[in-house]
Amino acid sequence: MLMVPASAGATNIYVSNGSSDTISGFTVNTNGSLTQVGCSGTNCRTGGGPQGVAVTPNGKFLYTVNADSSNISAFRIGLVGAIRPIACRGSNCATGSGPYWLAITPDGRFMYVGNYEDTRLSAYRVRRDGSLKRIHCGAGCNTPPGAEEPAITPNGRYLYVPISASDKVIPYAIHKDGKLSSMPCGSCITPGQYPWTAAITPNGRFLYTTYWLSNLVSAFRIGSHGTLSRVSCGGCATGNTPYGLAVGPSGHHVYVANFDSGTISPYTINHNGSLTPARCTPSSCATGSFPVALTMSPNGDFLYAASDGSSTVSPFSVRAGGVLSPIACTGGCSGLNGPEYGQSIVTRPDQAPRASFSHTRHGKRVRFDARRSKASPGQLVSTYHWNFGDGHRLTTHKAKVTHTYRTAGSHKVRLTVTDGAGCSTKLVFTGQTAYCNGSTAARVSHHITS
Repeated sequence: MLMVPASAGATNIYVSNGSSDTISGFTVNTNGSLTQVGCSGTNCRTGGGPQGVAVTPNGKFLYTVNADSSNISAFRIGLVGAIRPIACRGSNCATGSGPYWLAITPDGRFMYVGNYEDTRLSAYRVRRDGSLKRIHCGAGCNTPPGAEEPAITPNGRYLYVPISASDKVIPYAIHKDGKLSSMPCGSCITPGQYPWTAAITPNGRFLYTTYWLSNLVSAFRIGSHGTLSRVSCGGCATGNTPYGLAVGPSGHHVYVANFDSGTISPYTINHNGSLTPARCTPSSCATGSFPVALTMSPNGDFLYAASDGSSTVSPFSVRAGGVLSPIACTGGCSGLNGPEYGQSIVTRPDQAPRASFSHTRHGKRVRFDARRSKASPGQLVSTYHWNFGDGHRLTTHKAKVTHTYRTAGSHKVRLTVTDGAGCSTKLVFTGQTAYCNGSTAARVSHHITS
């Protein structure tokens, strides 16, 4: 198996701080530790009581919903991760009452907010400059009270909203204009009490939700038309009062933050969507006090837990089988400005690299040079997948290769590049924010003559 070298660059994570009405930004270093990103003046100020956070797939814009002021705060993200506020026009950033969570569609065009104390979801169009435009979707946005964290399928067609007040998960269809329409409930009655957070596997096959009062995480199979069916799950018990939930970018593991236990419960996702607990000792899975939210690095090598009681982010290395190992973190993991119950954490998506190559011909022998391929800021192109058009392929970490053709003629040569975080042509999305904003720019083809 080809070993991929560690990325030479970094990504960013962001945490909402409910008691200080701010956003904290961090740089993820190559060893998984964190360095706080400075924020001057009022650049990191939000509305009252910020809760859920999400980032657009292109990594340019960040949003948080504010439970106390019933609105959304929007920010532009700079190259090194610093944020600046985006002005909101009129009432376009207003939400319903008690907004706690939000999700952005995989194409970055639409945003949806669950309003806990309201009977409607809030829908928005995301403009190119990051500003928002309210979408008035009529009865299609109706929902029972108690809406929690919405989750969107990777194909952008369906939205699922846990309803804590009635122990349901309500499905919606997302239309091309961003409006919603409710779908038949089917198996929307959940197996636990107080469903809270939700996440979806990158292949779009399974939905997972946590249950605050039942110490449980449940699994649903997502049908071809968005319908849900329960997956029997004997290994789905969690610690006390499960809250945050994260599905890894590989789609092989689920992690749950246990609020009262101060731990993380890791699971392996089986082929049928059921879960098997991964190995975890009290020391390897312990977080700060009262963990409320989880996120992962785009390559899936690191997991981060934001803790309410200790005002810290706890970093973990993710080993084979989803096993966690704590990472020592000194000053860089604190300074969350006094977060309170309900805070959230999000990773800035990695952007796909751009493939490029040239060639020089010496008869049937051709030299290829892909050094002009570029990765997004903070990353390096790490892997080059060559298809030489004559039935031969090569995967290498070297940008320059030579290939000899047995017969003269025209050949379609294709290069696909992958960066150190594993990002290439495929979008990796788990419900609210992407891990990798995959793009066809990571693949290029040229016809050559040998």
